[in-house]
Amino acid sequence: MLKAVGFSEERAKEMLNMYPDELGEGERHRVALARALMTEPEVLILDEPTGTIDSVTQNVIAKAILSSREKLNQTFIIMSHDPEFIKKVCNRVMLMRGGRIVETGEPEKMVKLFEKIEKTNGLIYDITELGLKGLKLEKHVTKDC
Repeated sequence: MLKAVGFSEERAKEMLNMYPDELGEGERHRVALARALMTEPEVLILDEPTGTIDSVTQNVIAKAILSSREKLNQTFIIMSHDPEFIKKVCNRVMLMRGGRIVETGEPEKMVKLFEKIEKTNGLIYDITELGLKGLKLEKHVTKDC
C-alpha cells in the first residue's frame, strides 16, 4: 500500500521500522493515507489532505486518490481550501460558507465562485453579482457568510 502512495519499494521497507517523528511531513501524510486505504473503505473523509505539504507530495496524493477511486470504486469527501487540488481530484464540489452549503457543481465553476468570494475577503456585498443562490444574509455586511 505504501507503493500506492508514491514510495519506492526500498523506501517502504526502510520505513517499516521507523517511528513517525523519523519521517518528513509529506511522508507522514502519505503513510496516513496508505493506512486509511488499507481498510478499503467505501467512503473516505479527508480534511485538508494537502494543507502542509509540498507540491510534489500533493501530486502523489492526488494520484493515489484518483487511483483508489478508479480501482477500488471509493468515494472521497475532501475538505480543502486548495483550488488546484480540488480541480485535480474532484468530480463534484460543494462550496460552503459559515457551515452552510452555498452551491454545488462542477469543480471549475465552484473554484471560480470560491475565488470571487475570496477576492472580497469573505465579505459579500452583492449576491447576484457573485451568482450565489439560496444564501441568506443579514442586512449588514458580515465576514461570516
